Amino acid sequence: MSLRILRKQYWRHNLRRENLAEIGPNFPNQLFWSQTELIQIMSPPGTTVLELGCQNGKALHAAAIRFPGSKFLGVDISREAIAAAKALTSQKPTENVAWFAGDIFEFLKANTEPIHVLCSCATLIYFSEKELEQLLSVLRDRGLKALALCEVTARGQRSVKEHIYAHNYEAIIAKVFGKKNRGLNYSKTPFKYEPWESQNFEGAIHFFKVSATL
Repeated sequence: MSLRILRKQYWRHNLRRENLAEIGPNFPNQLFWSQTELIQIMSPPGTTVLELGCQNGKALHAAAIRFPGSKFLGVDISREAIAAAKALTSQKPTENVAWFAGDIFEFLKANTEPIHVLCSCATLIYFSEKELEQLLSVLRDRGLKALALCEVTARGQRSVKEHIYAHNYEAIIAKVFGKKNRGLNYSKTPFKYEPWESQNFEGAIHFFKVSATL
């Protein structure tokens, strides 16, 4: 089964279970967007932030309102998710956010502007290592300065390795950006999340600085 089909099946499953337009940020998402490092890198005027897997856009839309001098781009493979994001923007207009429904590589072909920050919550785990290296290489050449990633590493008693990709982000980023960008430029915040009695999640928020200009 291809990753593209897997991603689409994931969204169909979630859309059957609940109304996407009503989904609010969950605990890991809230923790992710409140990270000091992420706030500091998003806030300077002229910064362009790309969220890959933006879902209904609530978190990115809130960031766009908070930082009007920055530009925010939301990309999601689910057309239903982006429709919900656009509806939210029409209700609470802000000119510094835009949405794209489709594959991230299609988006990058159609949009060649610089991208300074990549944000992603539980999305890159659906990419193969080769796809991830390809994505980061393109963003590196677009002027990427930082990556903020929130990834689930366990679900109940199962590791995500059993059914989707789990990446060594430090090694991949070192390969794409050079070993000198590791060390003090990397921070990790583990978390545990128990939304239901029968299911719990573990994961971590990773923050990488990949530019010496930060």
